[in-house]
Amino acid sequence: MKIFNLRLIFKTISRLLLIESIFLLLMIFVPLYYGENDARYFLFSALICALFGGAFLLLGRNATSAMGKREGAVIVTMVWIVFSLFGMLPYWLSGTITSFTDASNKGKWKCSERAFDDYRKYSPKCLERWSEMKNLINTKEQKGKDCNDSR
Repeated sequence: MKIFNLRLIFKTISRLLLIESIFLLLMIFVPLYYGENDARYFLFSALICALFGGAFLLLGRNATSAMGKREGAVIVTMVWIVFSLFGMLPYWLSGTITSFTDASNKGKWKCSERAFDDYRKYSPKCLERWSEMKNLINTKEQKGKDCNDSR
């Protein structure tokens, strides 16, 4: 029976978290451009993301590169969960969206855009640009899916 390659999972997720922390660091320039003082939320989020990425990198050191179907399925599932958790940090830290569930769903699906129209009025421009950046980061869009509402 083949052994489950847990180190490879940690190594892969760590690299992706470090890439996400780079995207969060890039977002620091947006509030500076718009004259807002919200860059610290992206800085804190990037640091938290990089710390977890570094910790996972240590856990995944000396990983073999043999990946099977099980490891691939776990990596895909964990990346969706981990990216949702770390991607919601700027919203949650800024207090723009105080509910954990709402913050983790922001910017993921077309359905959530309608639910967050009220937040858009009050949220800083940098958080809106982060939502757009997260949509670019997502590799699998929900094209063609709608909320089935009566509007």
